[in-house]
This record gives sequence, structure tokens and C-alpha cells, in this order.
Amino acid sequence: MIHELAQTIQRLKTSPKVGANLSARMDIETSIKYLPVQDYLLFYEILEGKNQVNDIDAWQFGAEADLLAKLVLEGTKTATASAYDLYAVDNDPLPEVGSYDVILDGQEQAVCIIKIIKVSIVPFKDVSAEHAWKEGEGDKSLDYWRDVHQKFFTQCFDECDLTFTTDSRIVLEEFQVVYPTV
Repeated sequence: MIHELAQTIQRLKTSPKVGANLSARMDIETSIKYLPVQDYLLFYEILEGKNQVNDIDAWQFGAEADLLAKLVLEGTKTATASAYDLYAVDNDPLPEVGSYDVILDGQEQAVCIIKIIKVSIVPFKDVSAEHAWKEGEGDKSLDYWRDVHQKFFTQCFDECDLTFTTDSRIVLEEFQVVYPTV
């Protein structure tokens, strides 16, 4: 079985369709390690019998990438937050329910694949204690979440010559790990 799986992965790696679609999704200016990400995508497709290559982005958390990726794998972190205004700055699409992402660690190595199960946009001041708990960071309290995220978002906004306030809109995502499965 393992030998057959390895042969299938090798065949898919050289497939013009899979290779071209995957490489088109990867930003050439990033230093993402292409083959580990590709392996995760191919394993996922084989295990699930799905072709989601065009719908998967690879990224790492903005702060403490290794720790947060570990929390995702443990099941402690099932949500994340990002600043709505920064999507326009980066010309990135907003996350969508049903989409898949590869989570990378601090060395830009693939750690897992997640599926987005909920997306909402709220002012920073309206982020709930429930969401803070689902992010799984620190003591999981809303006070901790607000303190850490206000500092982080303020820094990100400053770098883009924007002003962060408690009325700034935040994109809240909830997700589940789909690969590897426990």
C-alpha cells in the first residue's frame, strides 16, 4: 500500500495539471518550501479523493508561527483573526467557508491542512470571549486576546500607514484540521 501511494504521489508531482495549478497558487516572492506543501496537498487529495489544489493557500500565523501551528495540531486553536483592511492592502481575497489552507510553521514547512467552517466580520471591540477561547492562546481570555491582538494589529496597520482603532473590522475564522487526521 505504501509503495503504491509513493508511486501515485510521484506521478502526480510530475503531472502538468497538478504541478501547474499548484505553482500558480504559490506566490513566487515567498520562500515557501514548495515540495513539502505539495506533498501535503497530494496526500490530502489521495486520502479524500478530492481535487482541491486550486482552492488551497499556504500561510503561517503572523506571530509565533511555531507555537500557533502546534496549538492547531493539538486541537487547542480552532479559530484565528485577521484585519479586514489589510486584505485590501495586500489585494488578497477574504477567506471563504469551505476553503482549505495549508498551515506552515516558522520555517515555512507544511504542518497541516485546515478547512474553514465559519467566517464573520466584526469590529475589534465586538470580538467575543467565545472567539478568544477558540483561538486558544495565552490564558484563552478575552482580555488576553484583546491585549495581544491590539498590539499586533496596531503594528501591522502602522507598517501600512493606517490607523488601527477598536472600531477596525476584524475577520474571524473558525476551522478544523482535515489533514493529518488523528
